[in-house]
Amino acid sequence: IWEEQKVPQELYKILESIAPEVYDDIMNPPERNANVGQWCKKVKCWDSVKELKLPIKIDNDLLTDFEEQKYNKKESKKEKKLDSSIEIESFVINLKKEKWNKLLTYHQKDEMKFQVSTMQLNILTD
Repeated sequence: IWEEQKVPQELYKILESIAPEVYDDIMNPPERNANVGQWCKKVKCWDSVKELKLPIKIDNDLLTDFEEQKYNKKESKKEKKLDSSIEIESFVINLKKEKWNKLLTYHQKDEMKFQVSTMQLNILTD
């Protein structure tokens, strides 16, 4: 809210849905608390509001700040990249020797020799 200087739409919908019940609760103070303005300043008023059975579900994204969301996205990308690397390594390790031999034969052709480094060819021949 601070960074955007506005209430997110999801939160606005939640507030809009609970406002009538909260309004009814604070506008009907118990006896000896006829002044609503004074009633709203009391802990008992807010305890009463907390006890209301309000139908709300708050998404965790509404409870995290922009920096935390940015950090979480960055970490998620790192994790996906790592998962992808592990998947590729697993594929390479599990590839049968016959496939590697076919690959070597293909790259030993004259037109392919300059597209594969010596180190890559050595890996294929070992």
